[in-house]
Amino acid sequence: MPQLQGPEFDLHLSHFPGDISLAYQPEGKVPLLLVGLNSAWMQFQDGDRPGRLELPLEQFHAALGPRGLQRFNAAGQALLLMHHPLSWLRPEAQAEFQQSIYAPTRFAKNRKKRTGTA
Repeated sequence: MPQLQGPEFDLHLSHFPGDISLAYQPEGKVPLLLVGLNSAWMQFQDGDRPGRLELPLEQFHAALGPRGLQRFNAAGQALLLMHHPLSWLRPEAQAEFQQSIYAPTRFAKNRKKRTGTA
């Protein structure tokens, strides 16, 4: 991804297929963290999958890389990108997602006030 190289980019490619995190810190602008989670990578068979997919917490942490949740500390805003809506995850996976991945204040939709912690 040569277009994402330079001092304003910090790209981490996960060992999970298609998962990434990208910190973008343009000079004089609000820093942004993009986290991309491939919610489709475990879907090996054809057919409808609503309510049956998984998104393990380990996958989220692998996407963040060695700095882990600390990547959120420098981000003015963070966005989460996925292939599927939350309703496509198993009910247990939805609960873990809401509690551990899409925790309050972590991503832009939920973020009310910058607290300095992830």
